[in-house]
Amino acid sequence: MSKIIFALLFLSSTVIAHDDYPSDKEIQTWVSNDSVQLYNKDKKNTLLIYLSNKERAYLVPASVAGKTRNSSYTYILVRPELKQAKVLTNRVIKQIEAVYDLDNDGVFELVVRSIDLGQGFEEGTKSIIQFEQWTPKILYQVNVKSTDGAYDEKDARYYDQSYYWEFKDVNNDGVIDLKERYTLKEGKEGSYPKSTVTNTAYTFKKGKFTIHE
Repeated sequence: MSKIIFALLFLSSTVIAHDDYPSDKEIQTWVSNDSVQLYNKDKKNTLLIYLSNKERAYLVPASVAGKTRNSSYTYILVRPELKQAKVLTNRVIKQIEAVYDLDNDGVFELVVRSIDLGQGFEEGTKSIIQFEQWTPKILYQVNVKSTDGAYDEKDARYYDQSYYWEFKDVNNDGVIDLKERYTLKEGKEGSYPKSTVTNTAYTFKKGKFTIHE
């Protein structure tokens, strides 16, 4: 079962250490939306990123009043150079797991999730993205689905599809690549399901992931 943990995993490169970072009051003014509440106590939840044009920007967790549980939590993209900030409306990002610069080109890659939860069901996507201006650009994406919280493993309706990602150099070119383990468990009435596991490696070059032969 894929576990959804509302927490941010930081690398040392994401620590706020720049004078251009605006105050929460400035961010709120730039957003111009009173229904948006920042979750940014002592800036501990803020992520430093670099866009595709290598512009420095920040992602700040927030919530939007009046939304459902599955859609209320979001992020604000803050761009001090433009003195602008916008609430991300793209459904690709609900949780940020990690931030990397895989090929050391000054553009950051983010590992993100967008999972809907309810009545024992989980369904959504897991993605690797970059930001082009205000828009998340999907570099690689998989679908995630689980009924683990609704049905027993001996129930034919049981289904659990999950992905584990590990980032390491798979072809010794100095660039961090992706190693993926895909696990599928489908229920069978009266007996425990067998797991089907598939391992795949992907190389990363010029913003694209390609299967490593």
